[in-house]
Amino acid sequence: MKHSLLLQLGSLALLTAACTSTTTHATSNDYDDVAQALSGAVATTDHGGEAGSFYDAAQISVGTPPLGLAIDASGKFAGKHANLSYAYKTTCADASGASLPACGLTTDSSTVEVTWSGNLMTPNLTASIDHQASLRLTGLHSGTVTVSGDGNFEVDSHFSSAWRQIERTYHLGYSARYDAVQLHGLPLLAVGGTIHYTVDAERKTSSDAKKTEAAFRIDATIEFAGDGSAKITLDDTHHYTVDMASGAVVKSN
Repeated sequence: MKHSLLLQLGSLALLTAACTSTTTHATSNDYDDVAQALSGAVATTDHGGEAGSFYDAAQISVGTPPLGLAIDASGKFAGKHANLSYAYKTTCADASGASLPACGLTTDSSTVEVTWSGNLMTPNLTASIDHQASLRLTGLHSGTVTVSGDGNFEVDSHFSSAWRQIERTYHLGYSARYDAVQLHGLPLLAVGGTIHYTVDAERKTSSDAKKTEAAFRIDATIEFAGDGSAKITLDDTHHYTVDMASGAVVKSN
């Protein structure tokens, strides 16, 4: 009887473990979903997302903050894009490297601490985002601004897949490195450079968003082109193109 009970308990433990186990490899569908979620964080309508924060930082640095951003009591510029709240703490220097009392026409470089957070809602994506980054901007009066630095953010997203009749929920943690992203033109556009992301992803069950059914890591890059688009590459094998004006994403070769 004792041995029978032990066998029953052992079988129950194995069954419980099987029911709660998670996969550790991204499927092809997971790659599509991560690309869709990533594109929605990089570019939003109303000039938001990662790229929008670069544009804001550049304009604040030369003393011409975009409409909708205002300075607060702490000296930060703050405002909203697409229902997300943005804040910028900026330190500026002239061409000799000397610190300036205020950012303006003589700014040659700047350091910008950026935070943005809130609930993003698009026709196909709902996401809660909490983001922070430290940016270094150079060449502010050269015609092409260069942005470098790093950042990280957490995203809880729920969306209708762009490629399948299904809804998915993910928790995504991003570690970002901004590698010589180039801004050019009026209005400013990202026309070159790369963002490198390490993405830690958890796919949640459809029945209970607190339970994880898959957990995996993806290496991602976004390369900006001069035509208003960007290329997403995931693990060197999955490729997508993003419309930077809307955040819409399509598969590419």
